[in-house]
Amino acid sequence: MLRAEETPVNAEHKQAFLKFLPKRLEALGKRGRRLLMGGWDINALNVLFQEIQTLAGAAGRYGLVELAELLFAMELNLAPNIEQVTLPDAACAEKFSLHLGQMNRFVSKDSSELTNKQAVSTRAAAVKSHVPLLVTPPANYWQRWTSAHVDVPAVVEPAKLAPAPVAIETPTRAAVTTFVPPTRLEAKPAEPVRPAPTPATDRSVYHLSDGNPLAKEIDQRLQQGRLPLEPVEDAEELIEVIGALTPAMVIVDAAFIEAIDRIGDTLRLARARSSQKISFVVFTESNDIATRLRAMRAGVDAFIVLPASANDAFARIQELIDNDATQPFRVLIIEDDRSQALFAESILRKAGMETRAVMDPLSALEELQPFDPELILIDLYMPGCDGLELTTLIREREGFHQVPIVFLSGEHDEEKRFDALSVGGDDYLEKPIRPKHLISAVTNRVRRARGTAKRQPVVVNAKREDAQGLSERSFVIDKLTEIVSGDEARLQPGGVMFLLVEGATGIRDKLGLTGFDDLMKQVSAFLVGLFPGRDYLARYGDTTFFALIHEQDENDMLAAATKIRQTVDKHIFEVGDRSTNVALSIGIASFHQNFGEAGAMLNAAERACALARKSPDQRVALFQTTVTKTGGSEEAEVAELLREAIRNDQLQLLFQPVASLRGAGEEQFQAFARLRADGGRMYSAGVIVPMAERNGLIHGLDRWTLTRCLMVIADRARENHPIRLFAHQSIDCINDPQRPSWLKSQIEARQVNPACLVLELKTSDAAARVRQVTAFTEAMRTIGVKLCLNTFESTMSNFQLLQHVPVEFIKLSHKYTSPEGQTPAIRAELRQTITHVRERGIRIIAPQVEDAQCAAALWSTGVDYIQGDFVQQATQSLDFDFAAAAI
Repeated sequence: MLRAEETPVNAEHKQAFLKFLPKRLEALGKRGRRLLMGGWDINALNVLFQEIQTLAGAAGRYGLVELAELLFAMELNLAPNIEQVTLPDAACAEKFSLHLGQMNRFVSKDSSELTNKQAVSTRAAAVKSHVPLLVTPPANYWQRWTSAHVDVPAVVEPAKLAPAPVAIETPTRAAVTTFVPPTRLEAKPAEPVRPAPTPATDRSVYHLSDGNPLAKEIDQRLQQGRLPLEPVEDAEELIEVIGALTPAMVIVDAAFIEAIDRIGDTLRLARARSSQKISFVVFTESNDIATRLRAMRAGVDAFIVLPASANDAFARIQELIDNDATQPFRVLIIEDDRSQALFAESILRKAGMETRAVMDPLSALEELQPFDPELILIDLYMPGCDGLELTTLIREREGFHQVPIVFLSGEHDEEKRFDALSVGGDDYLEKPIRPKHLISAVTNRVRRARGTAKRQPVVVNAKREDAQGLSERSFVIDKLTEIVSGDEARLQPGGVMFLLVEGATGIRDKLGLTGFDDLMKQVSAFLVGLFPGRDYLARYGDTTFFALIHEQDENDMLAAATKIRQTVDKHIFEVGDRSTNVALSIGIASFHQNFGEAGAMLNAAERACALARKSPDQRVALFQTTVTKTGGSEEAEVAELLREAIRNDQLQLLFQPVASLRGAGEEQFQAFARLRADGGRMYSAGVIVPMAERNGLIHGLDRWTLTRCLMVIADRARENHPIRLFAHQSIDCINDPQRPSWLKSQIEARQVNPACLVLELKTSDAAARVRQVTAFTEAMRTIGVKLCLNTFESTMSNFQLLQHVPVEFIKLSHKYTSPEGQTPAIRAELRQTITHVRERGIRIIAPQVEDAQCAAALWSTGVDYIQGDFVQQATQSLDFDFAAAAI
């Protein structure tokens, strides 16, 4: 099955990244040299470091290992300065200058050269890890090799292999080694009981040539290609080399036509030992039937009759190289019998193909777009939708008119075979089938389809893709990559919207497959009309879209997304004789957040869409990066932002539900303050509360939190929907003599039930100020406000504190809910704590619960409520179904 990084969408992301990579490397080099020559600046250094990190991660993800390692070395060199907020010294600057010089060799290369360089590196790595050869190559044959190859001894004893690899003194993510050629040892016969090893991989073209003019011209063209050329002058030498290595291609000139039988036998063994394709090309002066039969029996792929022009001969060779260099064949298997599906999948995978098996025929249509198969292997009889019906639906899909469809069935009725071919099938194979016959049928069909596609005229990549007016996906990804690759990307207005059609499965069941397909075409056309001319909308999957937005800030995009959602909600779509509505959830990622790469930005928008789905009323969300800690140099700037936010009421209040484990449906939330800074950065309560305490802002932050909580409680009471809110307060609030009277006046002015507000104090802080906390508790009880002690642990001092400070709730320490706390000793301690607390009529809350196993264990120990991401993450919404969540 396709790995995630090899999906068609990610392949498009990779191509877009490679397209703009040289430009980004050039810009990075200019910025670095400008700092070296003009002096270092801490802000410019941070921007530079962030770009290096982004490129290093993307280069590694897309397989450019050599470039990724260089960028990672640059990152490690500058990391201490970033962490300590210092400027690079002379040694660091000299090392950085050296890295910039090494990076220059990547700047002038286009994407194909970059990927080819990586391929050469991979080939070398494969040869480095070879096992001892059991054949004897020609004497000193390795001395002819270019730097793309590795020195290998003719025959070595298993116990006397090369010395240990020597590590290169360059910091990398993984150990990088270089091969040290061993001393040639005396050849010894191979042990007869040892099986022959798989030949080492060598993706070279071996040309057995007599040096004729046509051969020289072809060699000159091959030397300009992506595969190394190795000329060979003797047929015996070629046979021995093929036994040692697995080349990409073997070319034999007409002068050696008598040796093609023995060369073919050697190639047949090499092909059997390797899953890798080896092309075989033969030139001949004879075009008689006997010669053609010899070539066919030898396994020749291209039979070129002389005289032939260099252009025609090279075109045939290049076609084989291109076929071999492309991605593995992608085969979609649709088979309701699991054993049969696994049988076909196993056979095709072993032949080097990428496969995806689908047991439910109704789900197969959803796999077409993301998997993008080159051939579909389909069963004839399946429940719910048989192969004939499914083939008709596939042929109606845009982009799948020409995809080969091969039926694999145990049905022997000739009429059924005719029906399968008449609805759009390309071939019909009968079960049981021999593995090599299945491989041959699939391989020939896909190769023919690829060859046909190459011969079709190339259409210039246009903005619009189909009759609905959607943009081509790769076109939009290119546009997005161009923007995020720019130096001023984070200053650009706009971003990406990710749109998901809700309830697609239910709609498909209601309308049927054909009706659902028609509906999605209508939705596509309708959405196109909702986006302005400069914005682009494209399909992402069967039920998802994404849009590239220009000239809108985050607030504008949120407003536009809300309007789009509301407009679609109101629209009635007519499908046949039925009418239906469609609901969308929309996630947004803005350029201000500086993702640096198109794939990362689309993933962020998709995650925001997932968050939007949790808010049924809004169904629109903006991706936000929450900051959980700040550096020292950032403290003063963020503290000033916090001061202004408190003064101008610009903080945000988030809510996390506190759910009952005892069947009670009372609605209660923990309230958190959050600060939003420029560029979309979000500072969590864990950052701003300690910062407020250090900068003398905690009284203002506490009062802002209480004010907003009372406003929310009042609003919900007016809607006959009462809730309880837990609000954390610093211990300094007990030293504020005006706090009780101020809070009482706020409660009376808003006419709220004071029992709906619970003030949280940290247990350790309260234990250190028992007298003051006791007085404060009495004042709160007079008003009617509830109290809670958090981070509560089983200690004698804490139990004594409860005798002096009557509280309604306690929140347990995180040690009781963490994975490390799931031990018998801590569980026993928790039960002891619960027993003592229960005796005083105090209700118990377990915060930071992350999984169902922890929740079940807490229920068994007698905890009343749980809170954490397992219940729901903190959001700005209060729409949580407590009745459904109660256990």
